[in-house]
Amino acid sequence: MKDKNINYMALLGMIFSNILLIMTIGLVIIGLTLTAIITDISMIFSSVLFILFVSLKEQSFDWTTLLITIAISVVGLLLILPLRKVLKFLLEYLKRYCKYTMKSIFY
Repeated sequence: MKDKNINYMALLGMIFSNILLIMTIGLVIIGLTLTAIITDISMIFSSVLFILFVSLKEQSFDWTTLLITIAISVVGLLLILPLRKVLKFLLEYLKRYCKYTMKSIFY
């Protein structure tokens, strides 16, 4: 098995780069992704919650509200695929960045 050498300057640069820049951007991307997922889930279940609240007599029934909640649910269902593609792209990009980092540190 071949021993790999470590480029210490690249290691030091990657540590500072990852802490300052990548982790900040990563936290923002994670926050936005989680917000999009939670929003999508709430959009999907909006009509179910409306029917539940009407059946529990917490809210009065209105046809326009029902139609709006059904439309919001449809939009939520339509957003599942693009959200999944964006999440898959971000995870692939993170995987490629990790491989690049390891390749630049170990030679």
